[in-house]
Amino acid sequence: MVDLDNVRVDIDYKNHDGENVGEALKRLEFQRQERLNLVPTLKEDVIHALELLGQPSSIDKEDDYARRDRLADIILKSDEARDKIVKYMSSTSDTHIEDKHSIADEEEFYTPASENLIAFRKFLITFSLNRAKLRVKNERRQLSTQSVKDVISKRRRLECNLKKYSLNGTKVVDEKPVSEIRSSSNGEFIACGSWSGNLSIFKTSMEKAYVNKALEGTKISGLDWSADDRNIVVCTYDGKIAMYDTSSENTVDILHSNNVRFAKIRYHPCNNVVGSTSFDKTWVLFDTEKKAVLLKQEGHANEVFSLVFNTDGSLACTGGLDSVALVWDLRSGKTIMSLQGHSKPIYSLDWAKNGYQLASGSGDGTIKIWDIRKKEKAETILAHNSLVSQVSFSRDGSDFLVSSGYDKKVNIFNGGNWIKEKTLEGHLDKVMSVDIVNSDIYSAGWDRSLNKWSF
Repeated sequence: MVDLDNVRVDIDYKNHDGENVGEALKRLEFQRQERLNLVPTLKEDVIHALELLGQPSSIDKEDDYARRDRLADIILKSDEARDKIVKYMSSTSDTHIEDKHSIADEEEFYTPASENLIAFRKFLITFSLNRAKLRVKNERRQLSTQSVKDVISKRRRLECNLKKYSLNGTKVVDEKPVSEIRSSSNGEFIACGSWSGNLSIFKTSMEKAYVNKALEGTKISGLDWSADDRNIVVCTYDGKIAMYDTSSENTVDILHSNNVRFAKIRYHPCNNVVGSTSFDKTWVLFDTEKKAVLLKQEGHANEVFSLVFNTDGSLACTGGLDSVALVWDLRSGKTIMSLQGHSKPIYSLDWAKNGYQLASGSGDGTIKIWDIRKKEKAETILAHNSLVSQVSFSRDGSDFLVSSGYDKKVNIFNGGNWIKEKTLEGHLDKVMSVDIVNSDIYSAGWDRSLNKWSF
């Protein structure tokens, strides 16, 4: 038998008009492409073009792609429509060119660095190099002690264990949705920030330790633990950066305040600087000891939502509602990579322990795995049926990734091939946050509960 791919298609004959079929197909394809090239790509231009042709700007259940396809079909069938669109596009091209020039003029600028920022950048050079040397040394030692057989055996055990995860416990955290959860470095506690402004601390055994209500009345949008687990920093919807002393159950120290919403916050590996993203299209570096802003960085076209530092402390990555992730060299203050590929805003980022893999979760329902050593396209994971709220790599070196989504699910992916090994269902509403503690997975969200998953 002949495979379908090997079946020969014969187009070397003449039609009833005496024209060679192959040549006719080439001509028609050329005409189709010519008309498609005339079709505008911007949503606003497509709508204006349809209105110009006397067509409805939108019909039931029509998305942007279908609307543009309908316009292309009209142009393909009518030379009169084609001529109108040519005139319309030529009249708007000058405006677009002027807009692009004005954007380019405003695109890049520099501001003088403060003495504190210069000192921090000089400190980072030594700090990050030492951490990188230690990381590479550990990787070489592991590589020298592992055989191919050991690696294969480890991956098989991991795959088997990932399929065994199930619900192990659940606790109601607060009266309002839980915005984010983060585990302590020692793996003993889980911090939960809620939209009531309360900070709840749970032991990993799911026993509640205490609740700090010092920020009651605002919404906590992000939080993180210090490396020594002595402090927890939070950011809020009303523009506050605050720090809790974990030994006190009632107090909070307001480090910074403005009138713009903060989205997420993360401790830098040096442990006395935090980074936070803001809805004024900037992200900031803040010194928690001096209570001073080191850097307020612009660069995104829209609000900045997510942020993560690499394990060495030399790089930061920010993700925005402009659907772009930017990688920054903290030692120079320059952006060194622009990661583009998501079609909707980026709501979460996480850096793998190996230092070169970066995961981004987006409103388009996908997770992209970026290798910052390469300029090739990222691996794309079709993760959720709706918005991906958080992504998290395992911190102990186990090669797997978890994600939470607005489809009420938590998904587990094998880091060796990015195959989905397990879907965890148990939440009654959108899952806002997920984290890995040792071999356990914790998740929380709109249903106000903290769930623990184990194998």
